[in-house]
Amino acid sequence: MQLVLEKELGFEEDLLVVAGDTLFPSSFSLQEFVGKFERLNGGEESKGASLIVETCCAEEEVCKRGIIEVDR
Repeated sequence: MQLVLEKELGFEEDLLVVAGDTLFPSSFSLQEFVGKFERLNGGEESKGASLIVETCCAEEEVCKRGIIEVDR
């Protein structure tokens, strides 16, 4: 996506992508999320930073969701 937007179309603005299977809990604030993204991308050294939203789900729901594995 980045290749086409930047190299082919000359698009250089920030872009928010919301995947079709994304479910947000009622406590999620899009405004806070975008604010955090803007703070992370505020300096030249951090341009291109990305944010991913994840939430835990019950074991029986795992087959219906995308899986993310993180080292904690």
